[in-house]
Amino acid sequence: LLSTQLSPKLGWLDAAIELQAALDRRFLDREHGGYWMGPSDGETLWVRAKPIADGAEPTGNAVSASNLLRLHQLTGDAAYRERAEQLFAVFADAVTRLPWGSPALLEAVDQAFEESREIVLITPSGRDQAEPFFRELARVDLPHRIVVVATETDRAKLEPRIPVLSGKRARGGKVTAYVCMNQVCELPTTELATFARQLRHPVRPYPAPPAAAEPAVDSALPPVGIHRDQAASH
Repeated sequence: LLSTQLSPKLGWLDAAIELQAALDRRFLDREHGGYWMGPSDGETLWVRAKPIADGAEPTGNAVSASNLLRLHQLTGDAAYRERAEQLFAVFADAVTRLPWGSPALLEAVDQAFEESREIVLITPSGRDQAEPFFRELARVDLPHRIVVVATETDRAKLEPRIPVLSGKRARGGKVTAYVCMNQVCELPTTELATFARQLRHPVRPYPAPPAAAEPAVDSALPPVGIHRDQAASH
Protein backbone atom coordinates (compact mmCIF):
# COMPACT_ATOMS: atom_id res chain seq x y z
CA LEU A 1 0.00 0.00 0.00
CA LEU A 2 2.89 2.35 0.68
CA SER A 3 4.32 1.54 -2.75
CA THR A 4 0.91 2.28 -4.29
CA GLN A 5 1.00 5.79 -2.84
CA LEU A 6 4.54 6.61 -3.92
CA SER A 7 4.68 4.85 -7.29
CA PRO A 8 2.44 5.76 -10.24
CA LYS A 9 1.75 2.11 -11.06
CA LEU A 10 -1.54 0.29 -10.58
CA GLY A 11 0.28 -3.03 -10.15
CA TRP A 12 0.97 -2.28 -6.47
CA LEU A 13 -2.67 -1.40 -5.79
CA ASP A 14 -3.87 -4.51 -7.64
CA ALA A 15 -1.47 -6.65 -5.59
CA ALA A 16 -2.75 -5.14 -2.31
CA ILE A 17 -6.39 -5.69 -3.31
CA GLU A 18 -5.67 -9.26 -4.39
CA LEU A 19 -3.82 -10.01 -1.15
CA GLN A 20 -6.69 -8.60 0.92
CA ALA A 21 -9.19 -10.68 -1.06
CA ALA A 22 -7.12 -13.84 -0.40
CA LEU A 23 -6.98 -12.99 3.31
CA ASP A 24 -10.77 -12.56 3.37
CA ARG A 25 -11.38 -15.84 1.57
CA ARG A 26 -9.23 -17.93 3.87
CA PHE A 27 -9.20 -16.18 7.27
CA LEU A 28 -12.23 -13.86 7.63
CA ASP A 29 -14.96 -14.79 10.11
CA ARG A 30 -17.86 -13.79 7.87
CA GLU A 31 -20.47 -14.33 10.55
CA HIS A 32 -19.01 -12.27 13.37
CA GLY A 33 -16.06 -10.32 11.90
CA GLY A 34 -12.34 -10.40 12.60
CA TYR A 35 -9.74 -12.82 11.26
CA TRP A 36 -8.88 -16.32 12.39
CA MET A 37 -5.28 -17.31 13.00
CA GLY A 38 -5.64 -20.46 10.88
CA PRO A 39 -7.06 -20.64 7.34
CA SER A 40 -10.45 -22.13 6.51
CA ASP A 41 -8.80 -24.67 4.21
CA GLY A 42 -6.23 -25.77 6.81
CA GLU A 43 -6.35 -28.68 9.20
CA THR A 44 -9.47 -29.11 11.32
CA LEU A 45 -8.93 -27.70 14.81
CA TRP A 46 -11.02 -28.04 17.96
CA VAL A 47 -10.65 -24.31 18.55
CA ARG A 48 -9.78 -21.61 16.03
CA ALA A 49 -8.04 -18.66 17.65
CA LYS A 50 -8.72 -15.05 16.73
CA PRO A 51 -5.85 -13.26 18.53
CA ILE A 52 -5.69 -9.55 19.32
CA ALA A 53 -2.80 -9.42 21.81
CA ASP A 54 0.43 -8.06 20.33
CA GLY A 55 3.67 -9.91 20.84
CA ALA A 56 7.04 -9.09 19.29
CA GLU A 57 5.01 -8.19 16.19
CA PRO A 58 1.54 -6.64 15.88
CA THR A 59 -1.33 -9.09 15.80
CA GLY A 60 -2.74 -9.98 12.40
CA ASN A 61 -6.13 -8.46 13.22
CA ALA A 62 -4.53 -5.08 13.94
CA VAL A 63 -2.54 -5.12 10.70
CA SER A 64 -5.64 -6.18 8.77
CA ALA A 65 -7.70 -3.34 10.27
CA SER A 66 -5.07 -0.77 9.26
CA ASN A 67 -4.80 -2.21 5.74
CA LEU A 68 -8.59 -2.16 5.31
CA LEU A 69 -8.71 1.51 6.31
CA ARG A 70 -5.94 2.45 3.87
CA LEU A 71 -7.63 0.55 1.06
CA HIS A 72 -10.78 2.53 1.80
CA GLN A 73 -8.85 5.81 1.69
CA LEU A 74 -7.20 4.91 -1.61
CA THR A 75 -10.09 3.29 -3.48
CA GLY A 76 -13.14 4.90 -1.88
CA ASP A 77 -14.71 1.43 -1.49
CA ALA A 78 -16.84 1.66 1.68
CA ALA A 79 -16.85 -2.15 2.10
CA TYR A 80 -13.24 -2.00 3.35
CA ARG A 81 -14.09 0.46 6.13
CA GLU A 82 -17.21 -1.49 7.09
CA ARG A 83 -15.09 -4.63 7.52
CA ALA A 84 -12.63 -2.72 9.73
CA GLU A 85 -15.44 -1.31 11.89
CA GLN A 86 -16.95 -4.79 12.26
CA LEU A 87 -13.53 -6.01 13.44
CA PHE A 88 -13.40 -3.23 16.05
CA ALA A 89 -16.88 -4.16 17.29
CA VAL A 90 -15.91 -7.82 17.71
CA PHE A 91 -12.95 -7.02 19.95
CA ALA A 92 -14.30 -3.90 21.72
CA ASP A 93 -15.05 -5.59 25.04
CA ALA A 94 -11.74 -7.45 25.22
CA VAL A 95 -9.69 -4.36 24.35
CA THR A 96 -11.64 -2.22 26.83
CA ARG A 97 -10.81 -4.69 29.61
CA LEU A 98 -7.12 -4.99 28.71
CA PRO A 99 -6.15 -2.07 26.43
CA TRP A 100 -2.37 -2.31 27.03
CA GLY A 101 -2.36 -5.77 25.44
CA SER A 102 -3.45 -4.49 22.02
CA PRO A 103 -1.63 -1.22 21.20
CA ALA A 104 -1.55 -1.94 17.46
CA LEU A 105 -5.31 -2.42 17.33
CA LEU A 106 -5.82 0.80 19.29
CA GLU A 107 -3.61 2.57 16.77
CA ALA A 108 -5.91 1.27 14.02
CA VAL A 109 -8.91 2.63 15.94
CA ASP A 110 -7.14 6.00 16.09
CA GLN A 111 -6.54 5.75 12.35
CA ALA A 112 -10.26 5.12 11.80
CA PHE A 113 -11.58 8.04 13.82
CA GLU A 114 -8.93 10.70 13.34
CA GLU A 115 -9.68 13.10 10.51
CA SER A 116 -8.48 11.60 7.27
CA ARG A 117 -5.65 13.60 5.69
CA GLU A 118 -5.03 13.05 1.96
CA ILE A 119 -2.01 14.64 0.28
CA VAL A 120 -1.73 14.59 -3.49
CA LEU A 121 1.33 15.73 -5.44
CA ILE A 122 0.99 16.09 -9.20
CA THR A 123 4.27 16.55 -11.09
CA PRO A 124 4.70 17.66 -14.70
CA SER A 125 6.85 14.71 -15.74
CA GLY A 126 8.67 12.84 -12.93
CA ARG A 127 8.44 11.83 -9.30
CA ASP A 128 11.86 13.30 -8.50
CA GLN A 129 10.43 16.78 -9.14
CA ALA A 130 8.44 16.43 -5.89
CA GLU A 131 11.51 15.84 -3.67
CA PRO A 132 11.35 19.27 -1.92
CA PHE A 133 7.72 18.54 -1.01
CA PHE A 134 8.67 15.10 0.34
CA ARG A 135 11.31 16.68 2.56
CA GLU A 136 8.77 19.13 3.94
CA LEU A 137 6.27 16.33 4.51
CA ALA A 138 8.89 14.38 6.49
CA ARG A 139 9.05 17.23 9.01
CA VAL A 140 5.38 16.86 10.01
CA ASP A 141 3.89 14.11 12.16
CA LEU A 142 0.84 12.89 10.24
CA PRO A 143 0.86 9.14 10.96
CA HIS A 144 -2.46 8.31 9.31
CA ARG A 145 -2.21 10.34 6.15
CA ILE A 146 -2.08 8.94 2.66
CA VAL A 147 0.23 10.47 0.07
CA VAL A 148 -0.41 9.91 -3.63
CA VAL A 149 2.17 11.04 -6.18
CA ALA A 150 1.49 10.99 -9.92
CA THR A 151 2.69 12.66 -13.08
CA GLU A 152 0.24 14.41 -15.39
CA THR A 153 0.50 11.47 -17.78
CA ASP A 154 -0.09 8.79 -15.15
CA ARG A 155 -2.87 10.70 -13.39
CA ALA A 156 -5.38 9.99 -16.16
CA LYS A 157 -4.78 6.23 -15.85
CA LEU A 158 -4.84 6.21 -12.05
CA GLU A 159 -7.84 8.48 -11.49
CA PRO A 160 -10.59 5.86 -12.10
CA ARG A 161 -9.02 3.58 -9.49
CA ILE A 162 -7.80 6.19 -6.96
CA PRO A 163 -10.61 8.78 -6.64
CA VAL A 164 -8.55 11.23 -4.57
CA LEU A 165 -6.73 12.10 -7.83
CA SER A 166 -9.95 13.32 -9.44
CA GLY A 167 -9.62 16.84 -10.81
CA LYS A 168 -6.01 17.27 -9.68
CA ARG A 169 -3.59 18.90 -12.14
CA ALA A 170 -0.03 20.24 -12.26
CA ARG A 171 -0.56 23.97 -12.58
CA GLY A 172 1.68 26.19 -14.66
CA GLY A 173 4.07 23.33 -15.42
CA LYS A 174 5.04 23.07 -11.72
CA VAL A 175 4.64 20.46 -9.01
CA THR A 176 1.24 21.12 -7.46
CA ALA A 177 0.24 20.02 -3.97
CA TYR A 178 -3.28 19.33 -2.75
CA VAL A 179 -3.80 18.97 1.01
CA CYS A 180 -7.22 17.55 1.82
CA MET A 181 -9.15 16.50 4.93
CA ASN A 182 -11.92 13.95 4.45
CA GLN A 183 -11.85 14.61 0.69
CA VAL A 184 -12.26 18.39 1.16
CA CYS A 185 -9.17 20.12 -0.25
CA GLU A 186 -7.50 23.41 0.43
CA LEU A 187 -6.51 25.57 -2.53
CA PRO A 188 -3.83 23.86 -4.64
CA THR A 189 -0.37 25.32 -4.29
CA THR A 190 2.94 25.24 -6.11
CA GLU A 191 4.64 27.10 -3.24
CA LEU A 192 6.59 25.07 -0.67
CA ALA A 193 5.91 27.57 2.14
CA THR A 194 2.15 27.39 1.54
CA PHE A 195 2.30 23.60 1.44
CA ALA A 196 4.16 23.58 4.77
CA ARG A 197 1.54 25.81 6.37
CA GLN A 198 -1.33 23.66 5.08
CA LEU A 199 0.27 20.50 6.47
CA ARG A 200 0.41 22.05 9.92
CA HIS A 201 -3.26 22.87 10.21
CA PRO A 202 -4.36 21.16 13.44
CA VAL A 203 -6.33 17.96 13.23
CA ARG A 204 -9.67 18.36 14.95
CA PRO A 205 -10.26 16.11 18.00
CA TYR A 206 -12.64 13.19 17.93
CA PRO A 207 -16.31 14.13 18.15
CA ALA A 208 -17.58 14.07 21.73
CA PRO A 209 -19.65 11.02 22.64
CA PRO A 210 -23.37 11.67 23.05
CA ALA A 211 -24.37 12.70 26.55
CA ALA A 212 -25.92 9.97 28.64
CA ALA A 213 -29.68 10.30 28.99
CA GLU A 214 -30.95 11.39 32.39
CA PRO A 215 -32.69 8.53 34.22
CA ALA A 216 -36.46 8.76 34.12
CA VAL A 217 -38.06 9.97 37.35
CA ASP A 218 -41.28 8.32 38.49
CA SER A 219 -43.49 11.19 39.63
CA ALA A 220 -45.57 8.72 41.64
CA LEU A 221 -42.64 7.98 43.96
CA PRO A 222 -42.32 10.02 47.19
CA PRO A 223 -39.14 11.98 47.97
CA VAL A 224 -36.22 10.04 49.40
CA GLY A 225 -36.73 9.24 53.09
CA ILE A 226 -40.54 9.44 53.01
CA HIS A 227 -42.60 6.25 53.08
CA ARG A 228 -45.42 5.91 50.54
CA ASP A 229 -48.02 5.91 53.32
CA GLN A 230 -46.56 9.16 54.68
CA ALA A 231 -46.58 10.66 51.21
CA ALA A 232 -50.23 9.71 50.76
CA SER A 233 -51.17 11.49 54.01
CA HIS A 234 -49.59 14.67 52.64
